[in-house]
Amino acid sequence: MMQVCFIADAAALNHSTDSATPIMTVSTTDTEVDLMTSIRILVADKLNLSFNVVQPESVFRYDLGADSLDMFEIFDECEEVYDIKLNETDRDAVITVSDLHDLVRKKIRE
Repeated sequence: MMQVCFIADAAALNHSTDSATPIMTVSTTDTEVDLMTSIRILVADKLNLSFNVVQPESVFRYDLGADSLDMFEIFDECEEVYDIKLNETDRDAVITVSDLHDLVRKKIRE
């Protein structure tokens, strides 16, 4: 079982703690809700947004203001955190946070 520890900018997440304090530790075998939460935290951290702004239905480009460099960094972080490999076709299919969740879930199970 792989465990993932997220250390994020506390101000960006509206979390009142030292930014070096882990916000959340998630096991990749936990429920789908936990996976979605961990992805939302990762995205919020990478885009310097509040966790509450990043919703499953959020469109990266329009709702969250992500550009191609932001998306590259998000995909790179997902590969590292979840120990998965995302090819260009996989990446091109991701429009929403929910799409990213579904892709990560699929790759973890492969």
